[in-house]
Amino acid sequence: LALIFETTWHKFRHQTEHSYIYGDLQALIASASQSDSARQPCTDVTHLRLRKELVNRAGGEFMTLGFLAFVIFFSHNLGGFHLLVRRCPPSEELRLPITTADWLTMAEAAHMKLFFGMVFYFVLIWRLVEGSIKKIQ
Repeated sequence: LALIFETTWHKFRHQTEHSYIYGDLQALIASASQSDSARQPCTDVTHLRLRKELVNRAGGEFMTLGFLAFVIFFSHNLGGFHLLVRRCPPSEELRLPITTADWLTMAEAAHMKLFFGMVFYFVLIWRLVEGSIKKIQ
């Protein structure tokens, strides 16, 4: 699965290297009218490739979720959840898991909720970026 993710992410990232940059059309107009001394192109402004920026941020977020899965895996296998059961007993004020399996289930459920929330968020933002680029162009 990691190889599939890495290959897919690399493919998306590569496709965004030459995506639209806000200001491309203005730069063409400015370079065509350089003979006009009254119009000087603004060279200190940099614009982002929105698709590339989104793919880079999504990759970073999903790598963070991968690190979280790593922490959950090693907490389970090295007795981290057993330590939590002993050190953090449930009380009337704070309902905590009672067994090691409960802690593992809770951590995995939270991880999956974060994952699906992140997928939904990036799909939503991708559609927003695509619509924005169409309107800008």
